[in-house]
Amino acid sequence: MSKTTLMAAAAAIVALGCRREAQQDATKADTSASATPATASPSTTVATFDGIGRARVGATVAQLRDAGSVPDAPAADAACRIVRLDWMPAGTRAMFAHDTLVRIDVDSTATIRTVEGAAVGDAESRIHELYPRVEMQPDKYVATNHNLIVASPNDTLRRMIFTTDGKTVRGYRVGRRPEVDYVEGCG
Repeated sequence: MSKTTLMAAAAAIVALGCRREAQQDATKADTSASATPATASPSTTVATFDGIGRARVGATVAQLRDAGSVPDAPAADAACRIVRLDWMPAGTRAMFAHDTLVRIDVDSTATIRTVEGAAVGDAESRIHELYPRVEMQPDKYVATNHNLIVASPNDTLRRMIFTTDGKTVRGYRVGRRPEVDYVEGCG
């Protein structure tokens, strides 16, 4: 085999290897993109400090309409309104301040877990295990119930608040302050 032929063969092998690595990287990117909460199916949707699935805290009604329908969308001048978004998983409600999504509530019928794995039905001790810093406050109306408050490590205005009966999580909400702190919702 001549030196030129040998060099051409080596160049072809290197080029093939680079192409294969690029294809593997593209496959990994496609796989990780399809597993993100923004594109996950409702059964695999998870809650984060930023929202649930396509419902992102800070999104406007117009942005959410691009993601799906927004039934009974609040008017831009509505100070506060809670609605059910038909494309969101069962057991969720979205709170809007004016035309901006500020909070999502997850009730006892929902099966949505947080990214860390917390869910309705978990023991209070599990929330403390999953999150390094949990502030526990008594419920406003029932002294034996608690609110377990977890602040986002990246944004001082974002929180998850788990409501419990003193032992077990009965629901939770994610969103930004001050709306995520409201016990009565819009009330």
